[in-house]
Amino acid sequence: MIDKVPKNIALTGEPMKADELKTEILEELGSDVYVVYPDDERHLIAEAILLSIASACIAEFLKGLVDFKALGEATRHKLGELCSSFRHKDQRKLERYQDSGEIEELLVLIKSSPGRLSGKSLADAEQNLADALRQLGMDEERAAQHSRAVATIISSTLNTEDSV
Repeated sequence: MIDKVPKNIALTGEPMKADELKTEILEELGSDVYVVYPDDERHLIAEAILLSIASACIAEFLKGLVDFKALGEATRHKLGELCSSFRHKDQRKLERYQDSGEIEELLVLIKSSPGRLSGKSLADAEQNLADALRQLGMDEERAAQHSRAVATIISSTLNTEDSV
């Protein structure tokens, strides 16, 4: 079992691109990210919250592929808090979240464990994200659509041969 994932290890021989992955996910979610706000409070979403939403989507998806126990305790705690804040629409915590490399650590862990990228585990990961999006308030169809697209984006980033 991996105790600590080294930082700044490239997935495909190039520098990690977690920020680009977050941007792609936000483009996919579009205006549906407003579900983190009650109807009477929907307004321009702070950039910090947008980045946290993208990070949470990545973490929720990857949580279906890997046991967070393989990560360091601090990373595991921070990602657990992020996912909880995301599922419970806690805007203050989402706004305060700062990614200090946790998403890259998750991506490296997944990439270093290719057996975890089977079709069934990818489907489970997609379902985990869809559940989180529904808990946020998205309808089932939109949650499934976004989850499927995010699965494709992340799988592409992981450079897998599995189709999702």
